[in-house]
Amino acid sequence: MRSDVVPSSSALTVLGSSVEVETNGDTVLVEGGTEVESSSPLSGEYVTYETFDLPHSLIHVIRIAPDAPVTIQPVVDPDGLEKLEVLAEQQGAIAAINGGFFDPNNQQTTSYVTIAGTLVLDPEQNRGLMENPNVSTYLPRILNRAEFRRYQCATANGLETDYAIAAHNRLIPSGCQLMDALGAGPALLPEFRGEAEAFIDATSNRDALGASRPNARSGLGITPDGTILLIMAAQRPPVGDVAVSPTGVSLFELAQIMADLGAEQGMNLDGGSSSSLYYDGTTYYGRLDVSGNEIRRSVKSVLVVTKNNGMQAPSF
Repeated sequence: MRSDVVPSSSALTVLGSSVEVETNGDTVLVEGGTEVESSSPLSGEYVTYETFDLPHSLIHVIRIAPDAPVTIQPVVDPDGLEKLEVLAEQQGAIAAINGGFFDPNNQQTTSYVTIAGTLVLDPEQNRGLMENPNVSTYLPRILNRAEFRRYQCATANGLETDYAIAAHNRLIPSGCQLMDALGAGPALLPEFRGEAEAFIDATSNRDALGASRPNARSGLGITPDGTILLIMAAQRPPVGDVAVSPTGVSLFELAQIMADLGAEQGMNLDGGSSSSLYYDGTTYYGRLDVSGNEIRRSVKSVLVVTKNNGMQAPSF
């Protein structure tokens, strides 16, 4: 799962338990890296949660060690939409993050999801997407967006699990079987693929995700040693009667945060009002309304972290 990415100079540098932030040319040290104790025997040792406090966003980070006895797998609501914590708790999850894109009007997916080798959500079955004249020229790229994959691969030591981020049409590595995949996008590392995945088109001013604007964001990264990072950038509430605006991070800032946390592969997940992260029984939401209240949106798919052999079989 290695790549040739070299993190560029950053406006956010993780320094142990603090974060160095460059603001208007000045470097300031802000509190961050706050770890939360967990009641789960796997949490704290193999799965950890911490936050980094930035001026315009609170960054939530879950780290999953490469040797953690857990599985990271998609879960979907086959009947419609559901809140992250409901899907997480149904599976007895240690941690979870919201997943792929969907159309809130018809509740149909616009991202592929595969579970246990079976395609369970298929955007090609979404007529609202496939028959939309506004995106018809982009469909080949929309249907080849980034996805988070779980492989089972044959090695000299037997079968091993491997995780990777790849375009949907990318071939499965030799000797491996695709077990699960959750699509979203765009890929952020080792390179930003917003145009390649039809989120951005400079010739028509298309910018489906407001890539350069601050917003609540969700994403995941993979480090060279195989650590998985689940990252949610939450908006800031007003301070008294004064709104801290705009809040959140851009897609480019999310990519930089991933790189600063050590990721060599990274991808964006559904963000904005869908941004949500679950850890050890607590759910954190990313998007705020004008009064500073959390927006608790139901979603179509999530990624859950469960103790090995703890997943329930999907029912369809």
